[in-house]
Amino acid sequence: MKEKVRQEHSIENVFIFVLLGVFAVFSMVMVLLGVRAYRSMGERADENNITRLLSSYVRSMVRSEDGLADIRVESGSENGIADGSDVLVFEEDFDGDVYLTRIYVYDGFLREWFSEEAYAFNPAQGDEICEAGAFRAAINGSLLSVELESAAGQAIRSDINLYARGEGRDYS
Repeated sequence: MKEKVRQEHSIENVFIFVLLGVFAVFSMVMVLLGVRAYRSMGERADENNITRLLSSYVRSMVRSEDGLADIRVESGSENGIADGSDVLVFEEDFDGDVYLTRIYVYDGFLREWFSEEAYAFNPAQGDEICEAGAFRAAINGSLLSVELESAAGQAIRSDINLYARGEGRDYS
């Protein structure tokens, strides 16, 4: 019996090698595209979370203090904030002791400062809430308009009705 001798053709080997190489390159491209899509989705989710946190924090503070505290807006430059952002101030009187809660943006963060009125305000010592770029507020009758800017530059606007002012309590 004669044994059949198989002749190897180098062209077949090269074709298989090229085919495996193309598969490896396309696999790597797909993995890299998936990683990039996952990262951008995560970054968008983080930005949306920060946006919701900024607006809901301010709204929650106003809702919890409306009717209990004098709510006013002060200029940041009068309070030692160089960029001129506004300061939202809640003033409460507890048995003759006056306490202030200030919400403002300083050094890239939305901050809250709570102290007795007698203590000097130091914006750098406020509690950091979340990264933010700017804070503007204005009260027009019973409407508080707040404009925040996220650290990424996204503008956030909230208009909040002050119910205590609507009832005729004017704290201005």
